[in-house]
Amino acid sequence: MRFLDETVIHVAAGDGGKGCVSFRKAANLPRGGPDGGDGGNGGDIFAEADSSLATLIDFRYRPHWKAQRGANGGSQAKRGADGESVILKLPLGTQICDAAGEVLLADLVHPRQRVRLAAGGKRGRGNLSFKSSTQRAPRHSAPPTEGESRSYVLRLRLLAEVGLVGLPNAGKSSLLRATTASKTKVASFPFTTKHPQLGVAAVEQEAGGARHFVMADVPGILEGAHRGVGLGLRFLGHLERCPLLVLLVDAVNYAAYLERSGTGRANRGADTEADNTANTETDNRANTETDSKENTEADNRANTEADNTADTEADSVAGTQAISTRELLETPDDFSVVFNELREWGREQATDLTERVRFIALNKCDLLEPEQIAQVAESLRQASGLEVVPISAITRDGVPELMRAIVRGLPTQNQQDLEPAPDLDLSQVAETIGGATVTPESGTWDETAWRDSSL
Repeated sequence: MRFLDETVIHVAAGDGGKGCVSFRKAANLPRGGPDGGDGGNGGDIFAEADSSLATLIDFRYRPHWKAQRGANGGSQAKRGADGESVILKLPLGTQICDAAGEVLLADLVHPRQRVRLAAGGKRGRGNLSFKSSTQRAPRHSAPPTEGESRSYVLRLRLLAEVGLVGLPNAGKSSLLRATTASKTKVASFPFTTKHPQLGVAAVEQEAGGARHFVMADVPGILEGAHRGVGLGLRFLGHLERCPLLVLLVDAVNYAAYLERSGTGRANRGADTEADNTANTETDNRANTETDSKENTEADNRANTEADNTADTEADSVAGTQAISTRELLETPDDFSVVFNELREWGREQATDLTERVRFIALNKCDLLEPEQIAQVAESLRQASGLEVVPISAITRDGVPELMRAIVRGLPTQNQQDLEPAPDLDLSQVAETIGGATVTPESGTWDETAWRDSSL
């Protein structure tokens, strides 16, 4: 099944049926009378949330939808049949926007929640409906109205409580497989996840029972993703609904970053300096005892190189101690790359996802020594100010601790969120002018008016 999270649809409701103009003729009723029936109403077009769907791909290949028109009225006061309505099944989490994609009109977040996208035309009236005491033989009918035609932008935003973000091959899919029943693809090359994946996790609580929540895994983020590098940031929109984000960092890559930058290696540098000093003194004593001029010159060159090496390492240690947390964040390590890309995306979308990052999962710790894990975790904790949980998605070490921390960070379920939302009616939306939707009756649009309307 191909994943598609945004598309455009065009809907057209059915026209109303025409009313009939006729008069009853019978041998036993010489004067008869009008008996033309009314037409039928045109069919509506609805959108309904369906929890069994996960993509909008069906609407990519069939963007046009039209409801049935009402049947015409007939003689002998026969009323035309109403046109059959069309119900479009949309995945949970689908947002319905105007044709320009700028104004959010409806958000389908509850199963079987229904929205009317276009209203069918009203039926035409036959001449029988115009009969009165003063108009005994009307010879006219009222024309029907046309059904509404609309265009909408559909955007799918997955319903998840926890989002997993990180660089490619950080272990997001592996963590999703380790904590849920998801069978998302896992491989040793980047971008094995090309579209968001969902899984339901269950964590046993101390008070008894299990806390269930949905986790979302989005494709990896590269440096410069907000400019279109890699898969870009188009899938980050699926994390808008997540109240909590977990940032995964490859422990091996971050340890290598610390090696390159010298951060956290002051002790190792001091030990190396002491060893070099001891070796230099030993070489000097050996050179003093040697009377050969050639050996003395060779030892002098060796001593000069050793002294230069020691000075260079001493300078490196001094420079390491001067590196601040702010300078660390400005270097291209795994954490700062993802964090900065989230910040750049938030500036464009007016949604700061960095505030939702609550934990850092230091993955692949099974490949490091315990001393290295503690050193990397402490450095990352000082750089981010967040809680760092060392884990291994393959061996499951640290995963239960991470899941319990996530449960503690999740907001409690609100009873209001569990109540079904009322059905909405978008059929009165006429057009969008200057980013504001207006109705044909008043010329103004109340942002909350459509929320309170019902079918």
